[in-house]
Amino acid sequence: MTEPAALVFEERGFSLPELDAMADGLAATLTKMGVAAGERVAVMASNRPEFVTAVHAIWRLGAARYSSVPHGSTTRSTTHLH
Repeated sequence: MTEPAALVFEERGFSLPELDAMADGLAATLTKMGVAAGERVAVMASNRPEFVTAVHAIWRLGAARYSSVPHGSTTRSTTHLH
């Protein structure tokens, strides 16, 4: 039996175990980069499965997501990241 889609994007379904595995992989990468609980992580992404994966990976580490491109403004994100 196949898992039902928990997320559908452009006609492709992602099951919970698949999203879980993607988030685990990203969380491991973020950990190797030094991200720890309590830190803020900038996310520059549109509404795509990768965004969902990033948010879950960051939460799993106990870190906080920081939206660095509010409303598509790259100027504002440059100011915040310097």
